Amino acid sequence: LNDPLGLTFGPDGNLYVASGNSDQVLRYDGVTGAFIDVFASGGGLVGPINLTFGPDGNLYVSSGYDQVLRYDGTTGAFIDVFASGNGLAYPRGLKFGPDGNLYVASWNTSSVLRFNGATGAFIDNFVPAGSGGLSTPADLAFGPDGNLYVTGGAFPSPGVFRYDGVTGAFIDQFASVPLAWLSDPTTTSMSSPRAPCGRCSGSTVRPASSWITLFPTAAAA
Repeated sequence: LNDPLGLTFGPDGNLYVASGNSDQVLRYDGVTGAFIDVFASGGGLVGPINLTFGPDGNLYVSSGYDQVLRYDGTTGAFIDVFASGNGLAYPRGLKFGPDGNLYVASWNTSSVLRFNGATGAFIDNFVPAGSGGLSTPADLAFGPDGNLYVTGGAFPSPGVFRYDGVTGAFIDQFASVPLAWLSDPTTTSMSSPRAPCGRCSGSTVRPASSWITLFPTAAAA
C-alpha cells in the first residue's frame, strides 16, 4: 500500500483501496482489515485516484492517464478502457448517478463529464468548466436530494459546490472552507499537501485527497 487515495467497499463486503504509487487496487478484509490480495492492476493503470463499483458489479478506476478503466468485479481482470477523451483530463472522483450514467470529476479542465453508464460513450460536460467558480474538482457525490455535490474551488472560496442533479446547473456553494484552514492563501487549491506526479498526463502535481461522502440525516435515515 503506497499513497492510498480513493477507497470503497465492494459487493463482497471487502474494502478496495487505490494505491496511487504502486499502480494497483488492493483488497482488504472488510471486517478485520487483513490484506487479501492485489485485486486489480495492469491495463494501463497509472496513479489510480478513485474507484467505484458500477451497477453491473464491475470496478471502475480513474487513472492518471486520463482514462477510466474497468475491471471484472469478481476476478479483478482488466476488461477495457471504459471512458476517455472528450476533455477528460486527470480524472479523480467518479460516481454512477441516479440515471445510471457515470459522472467523472475532470481535475485539469475544472468540469464534470458524463458518460453513458452502459457503453462508456461520452454524453456531455454535465458541469461546464468553471461553473459557479468550480476549479480542480476532486470528488463528487449525489445527495439524498438528487443533486450533485462536488469538492473544489479556488481561493478565496474553496469548498463544496452544489449542482442540479438533472440539468447540471449551478445552485450554490453548499459548504466553504474557513480561510484559516488555508495554509497558503496565495495558492489556488485546497490547502492539502501536493506531490510530484510526473507520470500523470498533463499534470505537474498530484494534489492530496479531498474526498466527499454524504451521510443521511436522522430524518432521512
